[in-house]
Order: sequence, then C-alpha cells, then structure tokens
Amino acid sequence: MQLSLEQLKQAIAIREQIEVLETKLSDLLGGASQVEVAPRPKKGMSAFGRARVAAAQKARWAKKKQTTKVGALGSAPAQPKVKTKTMSPEARARIGAAQKARWAKKKQASMAAPGQPKKKTKTMSPEARARIGYAQKARWAKLKAAKKKG
Repeated sequence: MQLSLEQLKQAIAIREQIEVLETKLSDLLGGASQVEVAPRPKKGMSAFGRARVAAAQKARWAKKKQTTKVGALGSAPAQPKVKTKTMSPEARARIGAAQKARWAKKKQASMAAPGQPKKKTKTMSPEARARIGYAQKARWAKLKAAKKKG
C-alpha cells in the first residue's frame, strides 16, 4: 500500500487527535490510561472437551489393536472375526451352468438358419409414410406463403 506524503501527514494528525482525546477521557474516568476493549469470546473446545475426545479416540485405537493382535499383553483374547455368508461350491456351479445354458440358447437363436428371415421390428406402413409426407409438405408450403406475405 503506497501512501503519499499528504496522506501520511493526515494520518499523523489523526493519531495525535486520538491521543489527546484518550488523555481527556482518562482524566474524566479517573485515571484509566487507555480504553479497555472487551476480550473476544473464546472459540473452539474447552480443555475438558479435548481431553474427553482424546480419551475416546485412545479407547477406539486400543479396541482396534485388541482385535488385530491376538493375545496382547494384559488384554483380553481377541474375538474371532465374524464369518460372512458365502455360497457353497455346488450352488456356484449350478448358477454357472444355468448361465452357460442361457448363453448357448441365445447364441443358437442368433445363428438361425440363413434362409429364415429375422423377426421384423415395428415399421410404418407405406400409406402412413405418405400421409406424413403430404402433411409436412403442406406445412412447408404454408410457411413459405406466410414469409412471402410478411
């Protein structure tokens, strides 16, 4: 921030006025040299709150270490991991066989005899196409006529 010489002189004059006013105020109030500003409210957590959070975190870490280390010094034996449900090999084989059968059926259907036509998809009849074409041409002609007039 660049200040000119005049601005600096003005700032000094204002500072001197403030000092004079502060001395007058201190004389009126009975000796308080400066005006005391109220302290800002403390933000954040109290020491007691921080201690509680730290204790809880240490407890979580200890619990985690207990479950990972078997037979740690002075700790209870670790509990076995809960086994998740898994599919039996027979069930997995049945599902795989059913999927392979579906794939084979689909492949067989796609490789139908070359002489047979494929299933037709829904198409528009020639009469319907013609009607739509005539209606569109009529709309275009109407727009051209409106442009010529306007």
